[in-house]
Amino acid sequence: MVEQRVYRDGRDAEAMRELLRRIAADGRMTPYCLPGDLDWWQVLADERDVIRRVQLWFDDDLLIGFAWPSADQADLVTDPDYPWLNDELIAWAAQHHPAAMLWAWQRDLARNAALQRAGYARTDDALIGLHHALQRLPAPRMLPEGWEVRDMRTAADRERRAAAQRAAFGTQKMTAEKYERVREMPGYRPELDLMVMDDAGECAAFVTIWLDPGSAIGLLEPVGTRPAYRRRGLARTLILHGLHRLRARGARRAWVNAEGPDSPGRQLYQAVEFVPVDTLHAWQRRPRADATTDDGAVADG
Repeated sequence: MVEQRVYRDGRDAEAMRELLRRIAADGRMTPYCLPGDLDWWQVLADERDVIRRVQLWFDDDLLIGFAWPSADQADLVTDPDYPWLNDELIAWAAQHHPAAMLWAWQRDLARNAALQRAGYARTDDALIGLHHALQRLPAPRMLPEGWEVRDMRTAADRERRAAAQRAAFGTQKMTAEKYERVREMPGYRPELDLMVMDDAGECAAFVTIWLDPGSAIGLLEPVGTRPAYRRRGLARTLILHGLHRLRARGARRAWVNAEGPDSPGRQLYQAVEFVPVDTLHAWQRRPRADATTDDGAVADG
């Protein structure tokens, strides 16, 4: 019997991680998120207990889906053995967060069809999902003299890292205090939280890699370079350092999302041999007057 309820405690968090591991191991569906995303979303949220807003769907004791609402979107995850559950999660999002953007991989025909039935329309916003098999990794390029790749060793490093993220993304979301929360997350590994430091002690580029041992997948989130340091190959060098460390710790795959299809991020990841897997499209609910639509699957193209 399927039961829906709100998130309660850490046992639910582990059930969410196990669901994501099952989806990744199954291989029929492109993962909508990975265990590292759950950590990162908690860090970015203004609410410290944002995970307590998550809705869960269980088949007896087995978690088969969840909905993670945020300010302007809701991330939905369903077990591939329960494709009909898409309708329930979308209906919940439409009722409780009607303005929220929802997401569907282009190849997820069940999700695309369910969104159409619920009166959603695909927008022009999209991300590209890319993966790396970690089998062939070239050596990173040498950095200029006095520059280095290093992990976060001191509080001053973390302050530099937070400032670099604000500069790279043009947002004030990341503060030193919020960055301290990164280190509290269960999937955080300081040796996979890397930056390029220049000869003046400035953080020029950064990447945080979330390794989930249960699935042996590493998630790159976030990756950024300060505007003044771009087009020097720093992010490429840093990512390769990170991928070498990731493989040495037992990972079999790495995953990253990029704005696409022709974004600098996608070009960067493909330059280090990430391979595009699928396109993640954003959907928005149509106004009621436009909610009816002819039947038919979304074009795969």
